[in-house]
Amino acid sequence: MSQPPQHPQEPASGGHPTDPADPAALADAPPRRSWRRALGLGTAALVALVAVAIGAFQLGAQSQPQPSLEGLGAGGADLDDAEDAVEPIAELYAEIMDSAVEAPDREALVEAAMEAMLDELDDDYAQFVPAEGFGAFQDQVRGEFSGVGMQIEETPEGAVVTSVFPDTPAEEGGIESGWRIEAVDGEDVSGVPVGQIAQAVQGEEGTEVDLELRDEDGDLRELTLERAEISIPTVQVDIEDGVGVVTMLTFTQQTGEQFERAIEQLEDAGVEGMVLDLRNNGGGTLNDALDVLDALLDGGEVLRIVEASEEEVVEVDDGATDLPLVVMVNEASASASEVVAGALQDRGRAELVGETTFGKGTIQVISQFSDGSGAKLTTAEFFTPDGSSIEGVGLTPDTVLTAQDDDEQLAEAVDLLREQVARTAAMSRR
Repeated sequence: MSQPPQHPQEPASGGHPTDPADPAALADAPPRRSWRRALGLGTAALVALVAVAIGAFQLGAQSQPQPSLEGLGAGGADLDDAEDAVEPIAELYAEIMDSAVEAPDREALVEAAMEAMLDELDDDYAQFVPAEGFGAFQDQVRGEFSGVGMQIEETPEGAVVTSVFPDTPAEEGGIESGWRIEAVDGEDVSGVPVGQIAQAVQGEEGTEVDLELRDEDGDLRELTLERAEISIPTVQVDIEDGVGVVTMLTFTQQTGEQFERAIEQLEDAGVEGMVLDLRNNGGGTLNDALDVLDALLDGGEVLRIVEASEEEVVEVDDGATDLPLVVMVNEASASASEVVAGALQDRGRAELVGETTFGKGTIQVISQFSDGSGAKLTTAEFFTPDGSSIEGVGLTPDTVLTAQDDDEQLAEAVDLLREQVARTAAMSRR
């Protein structure tokens, strides 16, 4: 991968990077939230049945796309050259449709050609998105979906419920973590990828879905749930003996606002400090990671983005809370999670504790085409504020947690935060 230049390029406007897909942005840079970027993931196989995933299907883990509508040629490529290059493909398409003994489905033929081009790239994150699936990607980024309100994880035993969101049809139906989904609308889902199960459970608000689940005692539960619009609670708040614990599940357009409310709640409660738990958070969109950093840092650089030979420095606004901070990570903390953790570590804002992170240091962009389909491909690499690449190596925690149990790890992190607060108090008395 490319290395950061020795002389970083200054941001075009207000410390925020421009969108390289729009040449005009160099002269009149848009605000950061106009970026059409997504930090794809590739970690835990966690999927929400409201269309979010922190796992292999990518509704939080293999990609968290935010679509670009510029279309062909938007990235600066000459449209005429592109048309000349693909002319043989068009000729082959016409020949097949006119002369093949059994003419294939038009859409299938076009999709096959697009998938073949993406397969030719040396890009593990390149992915074709069919038109029928593109809307789900857009909904996912917004963090609002029509479904039943639970997350599932792909395991050797099948799709297992890992969490149930409050005030949702799943909670009202009595579904609990640990239950295994066996059928959806009468169709056996044994061996079916969690992404496909998620799509089967989703549907129009007000419609019903029949579920068969096996509880932890081995009893079969048959439920009929009415789908509803659900806002994903990406941020959970607890207070443990005077310490605030904020668990961030993923990054969507709801995350920044939810995190700001969490900080207000903790400050109103007078907590000693905050533990930010990013374990098993596969990431999400870059903008939403920057929103979180806005709330935790007193302005300044948080990220460097390298595209080809050019580097852009990304800065955040001054909106910081001064709560003492410890950040928890593990091997499933990836992408946008690593943006947040890496910036806080490099800037000396927080102690990073836990395990070495996943090591996802690239940025993907999704473009939507005229037929409604889209494609995701890697366009840039990002570096932490001190210029370190995390691609393939991850972030090394300041303190490695020895406990194996999640709750015991959290208890260790809370103790470390209290030690940090005590040291600060002792120094202030000198």
